[in-house]
Amino acid sequence: MKLTRIRTNAAKKHSSLLHNVSEGWDRPRGLLVTCHVGSETRALGQIRAFLDKHLALLFPDNSPVCSSYPQGLQFDLKTVGLGNGANESIAVPEEISSRGEEEGGISEPMATVTKADSRFQAVDAACAGVLFIRFRVNVDPVVFVTKLFEYVLSLPSTERNDLKKSISYCSRLLPVTHTVHSALSDIAARCKELLPILLAQHAPPSTLSCVAEVRNKEGLKTKVLRDTVMSGIPGYGPDGVTSDWKVNLSDPKVVVFASVFKSICGLAVLPDYFKYRKYNFQMLGSNGSG
Repeated sequence: MKLTRIRTNAAKKHSSLLHNVSEGWDRPRGLLVTCHVGSETRALGQIRAFLDKHLALLFPDNSPVCSSYPQGLQFDLKTVGLGNGANESIAVPEEISSRGEEEGGISEPMATVTKADSRFQAVDAACAGVLFIRFRVNVDPVVFVTKLFEYVLSLPSTERNDLKKSISYCSRLLPVTHTVHSALSDIAARCKELLPILLAQHAPPSTLSCVAEVRNKEGLKTKVLRDTVMSGIPGYGPDGVTSDWKVNLSDPKVVVFASVFKSICGLAVLPDYFKYRKYNFQMLGSNGSG
C-alpha cells in the first residue's frame, strides 16, 4: 500500500466533529464504519472507492459541500496498532483515488481531484476497528444508507455477494446525522432538543428502541448512555416511553442510535434496524434475524 506521511495533529482531526454543529449541510455527519482491528487502512481504501461509486450511481445530482474547516484525513498509528511512536502518525490527502488496489489498499492521490470536489473525508475516530467517514455532500447519511441497502437487496445473489467482497474489510455502515461532545450533560441537552425533531420525521408515532455503544470512553457505561439518550424522547417516563412512542425491543419501527467514540457522541434515528441486519452490510440478504 502506498501511504503519504504528513505532519498534522490527530486530536485536532477528532475534535473537528464538534465544529459547526448546526443544522446545515456542513455540520459533522457521516458514517461509522466498523472493521477488524488492524485492517483499518484496507477498510478505508475500500470504503472510499465504494462510496464514490455508489453516490454517483444512487444520487447522480449530488453536489459537494464546501467546508469551513478543511481537514486532511489521518489516523494515529498507535491507536490502530501500527507503530510504536506516540507522536507518529499516518495521513493521506482527502483526494484519495477511487482506483485503490484490488485488495482495498490506498493508492496515490489523483492530481485532478480538488478539495472542493471531495465528497467524503475520513476523520480520526480515536478507536481501533472503527472509521468515521464524514459526508461533504448534500445527501443525508440515513437516506444514503437505506437507499444503498435497498439497492443491494434488489440485486441477484451473485451480484450482491460480489458487492460485499468489494468492501470485505468493512462490516457495519452506521449513519450519524448529528454529533455532540460525549459528556453526559451535553448528550442529554442535545437529545432533548434533537430527538423530537428526528422522530417527527417518522410519524405517525409507533415503536422504537435505543441502541447505545461506547468505545474508548473510560467510566461511561452503555446503560447510562442509553438512559441519557432515552430521556430526550417525548413522553419518556420512569417506566419507559409513556406517550406517543412505545418501546419495542424485538421489532421497533425505528432505533435511536447513539455511539460514543472517545470525546464524540454520534446520534441518528435509524429505520428498519433489524431488517437491515443491524446495518451490517455483509449480512444483508442472509437468512435469520439480526
